[in-house]
Amino acid sequence: KAFHLGDFQANFGQGLTMSTGLAFGKSSIITNAKRNFNGFGAYRSLRENAYLRGTAVAFELNKFTVGVFASYKNVDGNAVTENDSLDSDAPLVTSNIQEDGGYHRTTSELEDKDVFSDFQTGLYAEYKLPFGRIGTANYARKLGAVLEPKVLPYNKFSFTGDSYFKNGLYYDIVVRNINFFGEISHSSFKNSFAQVHGALLSLNRKLDLSFVYRNFDKSFISLQSSGFGENSNVANEEGFYSGFTAKLNRSVSLLGYYDLFTFPWLRF
Repeated sequence: KAFHLGDFQANFGQGLTMSTGLAFGKSSIITNAKRNFNGFGAYRSLRENAYLRGTAVAFELNKFTVGVFASYKNVDGNAVTENDSLDSDAPLVTSNIQEDGGYHRTTSELEDKDVFSDFQTGLYAEYKLPFGRIGTANYARKLGAVLEPKVLPYNKFSFTGDSYFKNGLYYDIVVRNINFFGEISHSSFKNSFAQVHGALLSLNRKLDLSFVYRNFDKSFISLQSSGFGENSNVANEEGFYSGFTAKLNRSVSLLGYYDLFTFPWLRF
């Protein structure tokens, strides 16, 4: 079904477990509440670090689709060696991973270029139903530096370490005039979870509705995730979104939404 050698993207389900591409945020365009990810794709973005580099292959066998990938590259970050200057094997420590950067315009930006390695591998599987699809995405990541954000109240529950894994189950089902979609994802850091469940309803030719519930643990690993919500990170949020599109006539449509959300822990 797909074969990539070089730079590629991997996007699955509703983007909670893994999404290396871009996705629309919350808006009154109710169809943007749903992610329409389809596995591996070519990398055509200008973001220098937001890609996978290696190989990916997917096979379609009757109603099953199975894909695997492996990626190795160097990434930008604010890396330093731990304070033992006598130990030449002291591990690198970084406060962040600059997935969206890549400008390399100044001395400090050049110092952050390709300072540590990033290895990732994973697989996904989908089963095509008569009325939709269900699937699972799983991957592991090993960094060449220990990620240690500066300890501040708002990032008390942020991921620390040099390796993690994430697993997810997702679904996309159509029943008559209702499209149900969602994903439940687990991350290894503090055994945390994130989930999103939604529905797109077409009541008639003039009125469409959308409903989305999401609940992201405050310690969920938000790296390479693009879930629907108020916060840009897929963590520390619970909310319920409802939107509508009403076609008043051939030239005029009325759009609106109401979103009630809370943050269990402090934000920046």
